[in-house]
Amino acid sequence: MLVSEVDHFERWVHETKFRIMRPNTMNQYGAVLDDFGLENMLDKLMNDFIRPIAGVFFSEIGGSTLDSHHGFVVEYGTNRDVDLG
Repeated sequence: MLVSEVDHFERWVHETKFRIMRPNTMNQYGAVLDDFGLENMLDKLMNDFIRPIAGVFFSEIGGSTLDSHHGFVVEYGTNRDVDLG
């Protein structure tokens, strides 16, 4: 379902010529998950699972203080990004 939604988002971006933020400077094909409605889900994942686990395993470096996320997907393939560089 996620791949289908990303495909739909990419088609919409292409058709409307809407400018979006790509995941990072190393990739030209991909999408930031917050840009198409997954911010609340990622916030919940961070608060309910990632932060508590990081607090246990990385307590000495402030694992329980995580307060942001940058979830994204990148498309690799022919005529797309071919590696992470």
